[in-house]
Amino acid sequence: MINNPKISNTCLRVFEVIKLLIQKPYSIEELINILSEKEYNHNIYTQETIVKYITTLRVMGLKVAKEKRKFVLKKYPIDLNLTEKELKTLEKIENYIINEKHQSFCTEFKKLITTLEKCFDDKTLNRYNTNFSFLSVEKNVKNLNDIPLINKFEKICYDQQKLKIDYVDINTKNTDTYYLEPKCVKIIHRQGFLQAYDSDTNELKLFLLRNIRKVIQRPQKTRLMWYSNEIIYRLDPEFAKIYKLKTEEKLLSKESDGSIIIQNCEEDKETFLKRLLKYTTHCEIIRPEKYRKKMLALIENTIDIYKEDVCKCD
Repeated sequence: MINNPKISNTCLRVFEVIKLLIQKPYSIEELINILSEKEYNHNIYTQETIVKYITTLRVMGLKVAKEKRKFVLKKYPIDLNLTEKELKTLEKIENYIINEKHQSFCTEFKKLITTLEKCFDDKTLNRYNTNFSFLSVEKNVKNLNDIPLINKFEKICYDQQKLKIDYVDINTKNTDTYYLEPKCVKIIHRQGFLQAYDSDTNELKLFLLRNIRKVIQRPQKTRLMWYSNEIIYRLDPEFAKIYKLKTEEKLLSKESDGSIIIQNCEEDKETFLKRLLKYTTHCEIIRPEKYRKKMLALIENTIDIYKEDVCKCD
């Protein structure tokens, strides 16, 4: 804390409390500890002293409440006036983030909106509450029971430790064990998924959160460098005219015959191959070879199903 003979030390401590509460809620004990560490003259702070500082903030017009034994700054000492147009800009950003389906972006944007909301003046707050509904996890998921799972796995991703999970396959209902390096949580079709790197298959995969039965965090850290998960494929000139790139895709080149070459990186490859199968003869996987073989196997399995139908008819 700065010692300035022209400024009251008590005044400085009150502003120090404001700075702390802007960051997050604090209990009386936590405020005492922090202020004591900042003091060079080793003043002794009591609960009564902290209560006086909080009372001073309230007299200054700041809205400070006590929730679960902690002081919460409900309104920041800033008046922010946003026009209708500016609020609509925030809503457009929100919609873009939702479409990107990246939960960590959603969480960070929600934190930003929560911070801004505490700065809104009365007119902006009224405008905000009346006409706008900003980003929240609840808005993006179909089943509210997914919300605790999303929060849990976001923390797991943040810890950056390798995982061992037991997972119930969506199609077969069999339970399998996977050794993973978690990357992020995604919201797809309003359901929560863990995107993680499968060490056994060298692929990024998606796991439906509610189908994960058991999670063990292993002591090893994730590498933070992901092996290439790309697939390069070609769309013919006819289909290229109407095709829209997905979030996980990048246009690499336009060929002289009108076809296009696309790179797909982070899409779940099982889902991706099934999508390409719908494009029939309009597309071809160029590389890597293992995905050409997987696509060929998928096509042959599909043909076998129809062969069985033909045999029955005969």
